[in-house]
Amino acid sequence: MEEIKNLLLKLLERSELTHAKLDAVEVKLDRLDFQIEQLIRKIDSPTQLNSGQKLLYGGKRLH
Repeated sequence: MEEIKNLLLKLLERSELTHAKLDAVEVKLDRLDFQIEQLIRKIDSPTQLNSGQKLLYGGKRLH
């Protein structure tokens, strides 16, 4: 994720965007990174899923 972030920042710098836009992109990438981490945690511990959620694993539902 860090590599993607760095590559995007380099591309954005080359396109002469303002620092405010770069900061906004960084914030969005940080949020995306956080959301990915949350999903990984849910997948790693399926017993902690909310009762309304179901985890699909290999096409089968885990309860």
